[in-house]
Amino acid sequence: MADPMTTVSVLREAMRRFVAERDWEQFHSPKNLVMGLSVEAAELMEHFLWVSNEESHQVVHDPARLGEVADEMADVALYLLALCNTLGIDLSEAIVAKIAKNAIKHGLEPKAEGGALTVSAEVVHGKLAVTVVDTGVGFARAATAGTGMGLQNIRERLKLIYGDAAELRIAGNAPSGTRVTIVVPYKAT
Repeated sequence: MADPMTTVSVLREAMRRFVAERDWEQFHSPKNLVMGLSVEAAELMEHFLWVSNEESHQVVHDPARLGEVADEMADVALYLLALCNTLGIDLSEAIVAKIAKNAIKHGLEPKAEGGALTVSAEVVHGKLAVTVVDTGVGFARAATAGTGMGLQNIRERLKLIYGDAAELRIAGNAPSGTRVTIVVPYKAT
């Protein structure tokens, strides 16, 4: 089940079955799942604790360590999928909605005269590209002090679910504003 051939719904269903076969639904309250997710995220962070940003990129050259990181990433993703199942949240919709919120907050909101926000989607060569375009002040010019955490979270979620098969592209939109595109594998059902 490689990323280009697997959808979020397929992974959610696999997790749902795994949980049901073990009668674990009784333990899967949102509180317990978030706590478990937090523990697994901390275990993932341990692999990068006390190293520089540059050193953190070197994990790709150490197959054993990369395998350990992949295991922890999978644990985080599994808890996230279980939480989506328990709460009935569509993760793909949540990610696109978050990008749209960020476009408003960091692009349109600071622009006195307002602007426009456009969301589009297309399937090209087996990949779904969802694009959010605003005519705001532009990503780098927004006065709202963002930490970059939202974009980092989106990148991490995409990586957890799709590995290298997903992309997050951010670019300027002429004459003003920002264009954000998420590209993920797409399989017609």
